[in-house]
Amino acid sequence: MGPGFISEKGEIEPLVRIGVERDLELGHHWDVPITLFYDKKFDGNYAISIGMGIAKRF
Repeated sequence: MGPGFISEKGEIEPLVRIGVERDLELGHHWDVPITLFYDKKFDGNYAISIGMGIAKRF
């Protein structure tokens, strides 16, 4: 959770982001990180982001 800024059409607007991430271990040092973020702008708009990736630990 924390503050941030977004730049749209040349304007910079403040926002607050709340998120969680969970790493699913596949074995042999491979992970699949799953993320969920909620961004709330102060003008009332919001966005929900869901992500998935592949990671290799060294």
